[in-house]
Amino acid sequence: MEHQRVDNPSSLSPEGEAMGAAPEVPPKYPEVPPKYSVFLVGKAPSPEEESPVLAAYHSDESMDEARAGLASAQGGEVAASDLLMIWYSEVDYRGASAEIRGSAGPCDRSGYRLDTSNATFGIWGKILSSARRGVGQCNTARFFNRMMTYSEMMSLPTNYVGDTLNDNVGRIDVYFSG
Repeated sequence: MEHQRVDNPSSLSPEGEAMGAAPEVPPKYPEVPPKYSVFLVGKAPSPEEESPVLAAYHSDESMDEARAGLASAQGGEVAASDLLMIWYSEVDYRGASAEIRGSAGPCDRSGYRLDTSNATFGIWGKILSSARRGVGQCNTARFFNRMMTYSEMMSLPTNYVGDTLNDNVGRIDVYFSG
């Protein structure tokens, strides 16, 4: 699979298809996730809003290849300190993986609010089973189910999000707690 880049995720419909005259936007996210993904998110504009997804790169070959797509868009190397967390499709950090990176730098107490129902994240809300802490200070995450009727705070890493949240994550608030 070639790198996919999304510069303007807001131009995607809820199904992940391009709206209007934006032919550069990639097609709907595949039902089977790429083996390796990297997502770049910004800080939420306000505490009530989600962190915008600024770019996404995917590869079936290697995480290094997915990172290279992000690095080329940023005009240089991807900063290790901006790695917020890593998602896995299987328990115990196995299966497909997605690095979540912050454009505003490492975590602080306000952190990042990740809406996994965002079309750019594809099917991750339906397959997420475990999560590791990134390189920076993101050591805590509150996982919400897709219906937003249940949430649980967990320290990172967590090798299993639990029966209620497994393959059923609608939002993740990831932040520094200490």
